[in-house]
Amino acid sequence: MTEPARILIVDDTAYNRDILIEELEDLGHRTQTAVDGFDALERIAKAPPDLILLDLMMPRLDGFGVLTALRDRREYADIPVIVVSAHHEIDRVVRGIELGAVDHLPKPIEPAILGARVNAWLERSRARVRERAYIAEIEHQRARGDALLEAILPREAIRELSTTGRVEPRAHSDVAILFIDVAGFSRFTTATDPHEVVDVVSMLSDAAERSATAEGVEKLKMVGDAAVITGNLMRPHEAPVAACIACAKALMAEPWLKKYDLGLRAGLTYGPVLSGITGRTRMAFDIWGQAVNTAAHLSGLPGRDVIYLDGRAAALGAPAAEPIGPMQLKGVAAIDVYRLCCEPAGPVG
Repeated sequence: MTEPARILIVDDTAYNRDILIEELEDLGHRTQTAVDGFDALERIAKAPPDLILLDLMMPRLDGFGVLTALRDRREYADIPVIVVSAHHEIDRVVRGIELGAVDHLPKPIEPAILGARVNAWLERSRARVRERAYIAEIEHQRARGDALLEAILPREAIRELSTTGRVEPRAHSDVAILFIDVAGFSRFTTATDPHEVVDVVSMLSDAAERSATAEGVEKLKMVGDAAVITGNLMRPHEAPVAACIACAKALMAEPWLKKYDLGLRAGLTYGPVLSGITGRTRMAFDIWGQAVNTAAHLSGLPGRDVIYLDGRAAALGAPAAEPIGPMQLKGVAAIDVYRLCCEPAGPVG
């Protein structure tokens, strides 16, 4: 049995309205009536019905006017309209269907035909609504999936994944790698509420995304309290080292650092890396290479508001950086290290 519906009866003749009311309410439906087209449109605007039974010939505004008005309103597209007319009014019925009516009910009303057609069109209408809701839910879940994918993969990798079904491992020859972390973070975590610790890491992550986007480079990931930003990796960049330095300065000026009496320090290198995706059920995009390891170790050197660079990065983007001599870093051959003390730039809004 079809579940009860709200049906609007539009007819200027009281006798016709009464017949339809009686038959429809016997079927368990709720009815509302309108005496002409204007009355009908007012009632539809206040409370759209589930189905409309529409007489075509009425004073003031006829059924054709109602159909035209409904056709122009997208929000009423799912309301089925059945025109009610005499057997001999074929031309009018055809015109009504051309204007958007879904069916025709002949006068005099035959109760069995009335019930069958009303219930059939109610089921079709409800099926369309369910289908649209299902499609909307699919789109919502797809958007959520895309958002989650963007949280772990660069957009360029997502495009390749959606096109080919995989992301090929690659060797990149000239990439700027910036590791920027919170100086004294371990001490901060032991003396601070866990919620505030997570807030600090989240604020650094969000700020890194903003500054990287502003400079045309990529925030790759967070490693503990360190943000990892790359330039000229998946997206070509003419001056990746300078862009990474600009990111670091913007991050060092974030206002929340003063609130917690914290500062940032960074390691910046320029060189070859490998990139690819690891994992099947929990994918992660990552980079590997000596330049990556060196940047990570440089970011652990002492100080605040300072960037430590290898020789290639200093030559390309920081000619004013101070050489502090060769340095032996863990797992890395001795390299020339440069220090750039920063006057933090304004944060990216």
